[in-house]
Amino acid sequence: MVFILLSGLPKADEIHVPPGACITLPAGANVCSDTLTVDSNACFIAFDSSNICPGMVIRGNGSIVISIAQISSEIPGSFILHQNYPNPFNPVTKIKIEVAQLEKNARVKLIIFDALGKEVKKLVDEHLQPGVYEVDFDGTDLPSGVYFYRFFAGDFTSVRKMILLK
Repeated sequence: MVFILLSGLPKADEIHVPPGACITLPAGANVCSDTLTVDSNACFIAFDSSNICPGMVIRGNGSIVISIAQISSEIPGSFILHQNYPNPFNPVTKIKIEVAQLEKNARVKLIIFDALGKEVKKLVDEHLQPGVYEVDFDGTDLPSGVYFYRFFAGDFTSVRKMILLK
């Protein structure tokens, strides 16, 4: 059961996104709950963290993207994966990507891996228009350590390292 609430409506005790489901919070909508749980093979996407109730506990192994924002519509000449900032971080960091013109039907992916190469979080997996984007990554549910993030866009791939210190 999923509750997407507008301001002034009662708060749900728990929001649960089951496997196979993907919830994208529409622009201007707010979500409010004590807990948001996103199962494996599920996703929850909110394009602005101000749409999330303060103090809401977010957990799960699914893809949780709280903010992916296009910060420039200027079309970059190439694909670029920037170093996350801040790095080291605790628990949130920003990752900036530049997306050039893609071949038709090409997807952009931004995936977090642990030091052993196991996928930890899928931050982006969609068709994006050319431009510059910034994604917030929240490592609250992860232990301290070295992580890698990989950017896929068509035939382009780039990897960078980041450190989570708690």
